Amino acid sequence: MIDPRNNLIALTDKNSEQLRTVLERIFAAAQPGAVYRGSMGRPVAIIIIGPDGVTVKPVFDLTKIALAGITAWTTMLAVLRRACKASKG
Repeated sequence: MIDPRNNLIALTDKNSEQLRTVLERIFAAAQPGAVYRGSMGRPVAIIIIGPDGVTVKPVFDLTKIALAGITAWTTMLAVLRRACKASKG
């Protein structure tokens, strides 16, 4: 007869080893520059794994958005200014 306790222990050991392998891969991929060596990218979302499930929250960087807006407006004004000068002269 098969002892259910031995089967349970074997399954638990196998699952914990699989979990350890998966967590090692996740943590290795989460290191800066792990995917693209020397990458200077910023995070775009935070993944929260808890007992209630998985939640993804976006990272909102107001400074980066403001700088992008200033750059876009400055570029549009420069192009418009050149177009006005070219049409006059």
